[in-house]
Amino acid sequence: MAHKMLKPYSWLCYLLVPILFFFIGLSLAGFVGAGKGQGLAAGAIVLGYGVIGAAIGIVIALLLTSHLSRKTLIRLNGIVALSIAFFYGYYHIRYKARDRERAQEEQLGEPQRSPTGPTTDTP
Repeated sequence: MAHKMLKPYSWLCYLLVPILFFFIGLSLAGFVGAGKGQGLAAGAIVLGYGVIGAAIGIVIALLLTSHLSRKTLIRLNGIVALSIAFFYGYYHIRYKARDRERAQEEQLGEPQRSPTGPTTDTP
């Protein structure tokens, strides 16, 4: 059993499964709105969800490599790699769309405010 956990396909599983669970943790944080209204702490909270997901992924990868056959692990690695590519593509597209929106807002500029009259100092 221990010799199977040191094979290259097992090491690939140790690398891919935590990355997948990192993305799952980030998605879960977005789904439950973990960072909403938290200001600067929102990024750290969402990152924390991802890191906890990755830690869970490491444990799951260790269990999978010890219990599954070689053929099943190789197929699982392919499925996990495709899932990571999907998550990466999804987040990349969302980032680009948000970047385009910000660029359009900057191009249009902020709406002009009408100047107010001079203030008077009252003692």
